[in-house]
Amino acid sequence: MSNSLCVFDFQNLSCSMLNTLVSMIDNADIDGILECENFDGVVNISDGKGNVYIVSRHEPSMQIWIASPISGSVRFSYDKSLGIWINSNNNELFNFLRSEINMLFNIMI
Repeated sequence: MSNSLCVFDFQNLSCSMLNTLVSMIDNADIDGILECENFDGVVNISDGKGNVYIVSRHEPSMQIWIASPISGSVRFSYDKSLGIWINSNNNELFNFLRSEINMLFNIMI
């Protein structure tokens, strides 16, 4: 994994990823059961029943951090050669998010 992003590139890539995530959830949540907010680099997803999923950018490490009730703390770094966010288990970020959000909230994004 290549983590040699400059701060500007990290900010652009991470902001774009978080905005895409919010759009995907808003489009998939046709029944309006989820609250999904993006504030200052942190996306909080909750269902009002105590289930909370957090995706945030962590600028000092240049990573995307996830706080998940399913898998705990998971961190993703941007691989410039592949053009994707991946974790230490080689899971791609959006595939990981799709799976976990489906398991937790029963919504396909």
